Amino acid sequence: MSQSSEDRNSELAKLVVRRNRIKETLNRFAEFVDTFNLSQIKELQVRTEKIEPLLDRFEEIQIEIEILDSEADGNLEYESFESQFYSLLATAKGHISQYQLKAEHNQSLTNPSLIQNSQGSSGIDNNSFIVGGAKLPSLGLPKFRGDFEKWLQFFEGFQTLVHNNPCLDNIQKFYYLLDCLEGEARKILDCLEITNDNYEVALDLLKKRFQNKPVIIKNHIKALVDMPIVSRESSQLLRNLSDSIEKHIRALKTLGEPVDTWDRLLIFLMSKKLDIETKKEWEQKSISDFKGVPQLSNFINFLNNKCHILETVESNTKGTIKQGYSGSQNSRGAYAAVGGSNVKCEFCKGSHFVYFCQKLLALSVSERLREIKKLKLCFNCLRSSHTASECRASGCKRCRGRHNSLLHLEKQINQNFGNGRLVNKDIESGRKNKPEEADTVHACVDGVEATEEQFVAATSYSNPKEASQTILSTALIYIKDNKDNYVKCRALLDSGSQMNFISSELVRKLKLKTNTIDIPISGVNQMLTKIDSQTESIIKSCYNNFTATLSFLVLKNITYNIPVQSFEASAINIPSNLKLADPEFNMSAKIDVLIGADLFFNLLCVGQIRLGMGKPLLQKSVFGWIISGRLVHDKSSTAAQSFIC
Repeated sequence: MSQSSEDRNSELAKLVVRRNRIKETLNRFAEFVDTFNLSQIKELQVRTEKIEPLLDRFEEIQIEIEILDSEADGNLEYESFESQFYSLLATAKGHISQYQLKAEHNQSLTNPSLIQNSQGSSGIDNNSFIVGGAKLPSLGLPKFRGDFEKWLQFFEGFQTLVHNNPCLDNIQKFYYLLDCLEGEARKILDCLEITNDNYEVALDLLKKRFQNKPVIIKNHIKALVDMPIVSRESSQLLRNLSDSIEKHIRALKTLGEPVDTWDRLLIFLMSKKLDIETKKEWEQKSISDFKGVPQLSNFINFLNNKCHILETVESNTKGTIKQGYSGSQNSRGAYAAVGGSNVKCEFCKGSHFVYFCQKLLALSVSERLREIKKLKLCFNCLRSSHTASECRASGCKRCRGRHNSLLHLEKQINQNFGNGRLVNKDIESGRKNKPEEADTVHACVDGVEATEEQFVAATSYSNPKEASQTILSTALIYIKDNKDNYVKCRALLDSGSQMNFISSELVRKLKLKTNTIDIPISGVNQMLTKIDSQTESIIKSCYNNFTATLSFLVLKNITYNIPVQSFEASAINIPSNLKLADPEFNMSAKIDVLIGADLFFNLLCVGQIRLGMGKPLLQKSVFGWIISGRLVHDKSSTAAQSFIC
C-alpha cells in the first residue's frame, strides 16, 4: 500500500473516531433528558447550549469523510444523527419553554403587561423564548400521523408548546392542533368545526383514540419482537437495531413496565435478529465475560462496540477492489464489485468503462478495431499497459479467440441445444436478433452487447418432442416506502445471486432514497451490467411477522417477465389448502425485486411436497409455499419455451 493511501486511511480512522465521540455525547444527553426533572433546569439549559453546535460539527466531519471516501454512506449516517439530534433538542427546549412559561405566568400575576409584551402576532413566535438574555430560535411543532407508540411523545410536546401556552386562545390552539395532524389522526377531526368549545372536544377525541396505554405498550412490545433481521455484518444495520431497542425499552419504562426484569428474554429475542458472525461473537462474549448470564446493558454495549469497530474497518476498506464468484464463470450469481472513483474511458474520456462507452458501441466492428489499435489498447480486455498475447483475461465469448467480444464479427453458428437447434446467422457483435425469430438466438450473450439495464439473458427454443419449462420461485411480499407504509410487490427468490436487486420503477413508486455508486455486475457468460445506484428498505411477509432489512442494487429491468409464457396452473395439481407465496405464479408478469443468497436460505421452512415426475416441487417458506422446478407439458404443445438465466 502506498504512503499516500496509508495516510488517507489513517485520516479516515481519526475522523470516524471523532464522529463516534460526537454520537456518544448526544447519547449521554439523551440519557439526561430522559431522566430530567424540574430541579435540574439550570443544568438542562447549560447542556442544551453546549449540544446545539453538535450537528454542525458532525456535518463538517461527515463531509471530510466523504471527501476522503467517495463511497461513504453519508446520507444514512447524517439522517440518523440529525433525526435524533432534533428530537432531543425539541424535547429539551420543550422542558425549558415550560419552565419559562410558568415563570412568566407567575410574574404576570403581579405585572399583567408582561403577557401583552410577550405576545406576538403569530403563535409560532410564542414558541421563541429568552434564556440568559439570548433569544433562542423558534421551535417547530411536532407532527402526528396516528402511530400509537408515538402518541405520548407528540402530546407532551404539543402540551408544552401550544396547549399550556397562556398567550393563545382555544381557536388558535385548534388551528395549531390541526396543523400538527396528518393521515388517520387528521381524519378524526374532519367533522369538527373550528370553534372555541370544539378545541377541548378535539383533544378528547384524540385521547380516546390514541391514549390507550395497553395498546401503546402492546405496540412497543410488538415492535421489539418484529424488529428486522440484520442480514449481514453492517455498522448501519447494527446501529439501527441498537437504537431501536433502546428507544422502545425507554418508552416501556416510561409507561411503567418492569423492563428491568426482562433482560434474559430481551437478549434472547434480540440476539436472534443478529447476523451469523455477530451472533457467534456475542455468544462467545456472553460465556467468557458474563458467565452466560449477561444483562441487557451488556448486550447493548456489545452492539455499540461492534458498530465502532465496523465503522472503522468499513472506512479503511472502502474503495478497494472486491471480487466474488458463485459457482462457475457462467454462474448467474457471479459478480464483481469494483470501486469506480477513478474509472476513465480511454475512448471518450468519460467516467465509465470503455466497454460501456456508447460512442464506441455505436461504431461497426471494423471501426472499433481501428480505434482500439489507435489507442494502443489490449485487443482482449480493452485495457492499456499490455498486449493481447500477455493478457490473462478470458478471450472472446463467441469463438474463444484472443480478442474481446466487442471486436468479434459473427458468422454462422450452428449449435445443438438438447433436442432443438440454435441458428445464429451473420450478425455483428452488438446487434440483437429480432424478437419475432423464436428459434433464433445469440449463441452466447456478452454484457457489452446487452443494454445496461438488462441483468439476465434469455434463450428461446422450440422442442417438437417435449415441451417443458423451468418454474422459478416467486413470491408476493410487502416492502416499506419512504413514509413507512408497506406496498405489495412481486419478488424472485434466487439462491444463485450474491446481491439483491430492485427495479427503478419500484424505487420511484416507493420514493426511496438512493446512493450513487459505480459497480459493474457480472452474470451469465460474464455479461457485465453497470449499476449506478443503491438503496435500502425493509421487506415483510404477507402471511406472518417476518421482516428483514435489505440493501438493493437498482436496475431498470431485473429480468424478463416470469414465467416467460403463462400456462394453466391446473396442470400441476397443487393441494387446495396451501397458501401460495405467489398465487399467480403461472401468469407471466414483471419482477419488482430479486432476493439473493444472503437471505434466501433463511426464508425456507421445514416442509416440502414433491408433485411427481415432470412436475415442480413445493417448498414451504416464510412467504408461503413457493413453487420451483421443471414442468413437462403435454407432448402436443409446440410453443417455444424460454429459459431465464
